[in-house]
Amino acid sequence: MLVCLLWGGVGPALKVGVQDAPPIGFVGVRMLSAGLLLWAWARHRKASLDASMARATLAWTTLWFTLFSAFAALGFAFTTATRGTVFLYTQPFIVTVVARILPPHEPIDGWTIAGLIVAFAGVLVIFADGLGGGTGLLMGDALVLAAAFFWSLQTVASKRATRGASATAITVWQTITAGLVLGVLSVALERPHHWNATPALAISAVYLVGPATVVAWTLWAYVLSQEDASVASVFVFTVPVVGVFVSWLVLGEHVGRESLLGAGLVVLGIVFVHWPWRAGPRAASRLPRRAP
Repeated sequence: MLVCLLWGGVGPALKVGVQDAPPIGFVGVRMLSAGLLLWAWARHRKASLDASMARATLAWTTLWFTLFSAFAALGFAFTTATRGTVFLYTQPFIVTVVARILPPHEPIDGWTIAGLIVAFAGVLVIFADGLGGGTGLLMGDALVLAAAFFWSLQTVASKRATRGASATAITVWQTITAGLVLGVLSVALERPHHWNATPALAISAVYLVGPATVVAWTLWAYVLSQEDASVASVFVFTVPVVGVFVSWLVLGEHVGRESLLGAGLVVLGIVFVHWPWRAGPRAASRLPRRAP
C-alpha cells in the first residue's frame, strides 16, 4: 500500500514541478536522475544490465517511454492534477485493447468488454465536466490521454523485450536514454529562463526522483518477491483514488461530483478488466509493469 501511496503523489508533484520549469526539461531531469540512481542500485545488487539481445525491441520501448514522459509532462502543465491522474490511469484498459490488436492478439472476454465500456464512460463524464474550463484544460486532458496510449505501447513492447533482457536492464536503459533525449529536446524547443529555482520545484523534483521512482520501485520489487503478483497488483487499482485525494489535500483542487463519478467508473472498469482473481495470472500479467 505504501508503494501505491507514493505513486499516487506523482500527478500532483508533476503538476507542481511544471509550474516552475519547462515541462520537457523537468521530466528529462527526472528520468535521467532516476535512471542513474537505478543504474547505481543495479550495479550494487550485481544485477545484469546486458540488453544486447533485445536492442531492436528496447529501441521501440524507449521511443514509447520517451513520448509517454513528454506528453504526460505537457498535459499536466494544462490540466489539473486530479484530471491528469485519472486520465493517465486509463492505461490498464488501453493496454488490453492494444494487446488485442497487436500480435499475439490476446483474447477479450465479456468482462473485459464491460470494463472497457464502464471506463470509457468515466472518461466521457470527466471530459464533459471540463467543457466549461476552456480549451487549455481539454488540451491538457487530451495530451495526458495520449501519454496513457504511449505508456500502453511501452508496456506491450517491454513485455516482448524481457525475452532478451532482464526487466532491470530494460528499465535502466530506457529511463537514462529517455532522460538524455528529453534533455536535448528541451534545449532545442524550450526557453532556459523558464526555470525558476523555488522550494516547490526542489521538493517536487526530489519526490519524483527519490520516493516516487527509486524507493517505490525498489519496494515494489521486494513486494513481488514476497507475494504473488495477482495479490500485490490489486493495490495498483487504488493509485488513481490516492492521486485524486492528494490533489485535493495538497493542491487544494476542487473535486466535484462529476470528477468523483468519472474516477470511480474508470477504477471500476479497470477492476473489471484486470481483476487478478477473476482470470488468474493472465489478468495480472496485463497490469502496468511500470508506473509514472
